[in-house]
Amino acid sequence: MMELGTMADLTANLTPEQRARIDAIKAEMVAAERQDRAARRARHMRAARSWDYEGWQRLHDAEKRGEG
Repeated sequence: MMELGTMADLTANLTPEQRARIDAIKAEMVAAERQDRAARRARHMRAARSWDYEGWQRLHDAEKRGEG
């Protein structure tokens, strides 16, 4: 059976440049997730402003299922 190491084992041989690149990728991922949440919130607000509760509920349900 293959032995899985710890995170310290995986990152022990990284150079400072590699660590900086990993940090930059993580920051990009966080920004993309934040932007996605903001876009979903904006879609919900547009639906709520139009007083279309049924439409909002369909959108909300679809997004919860990962279709939005």
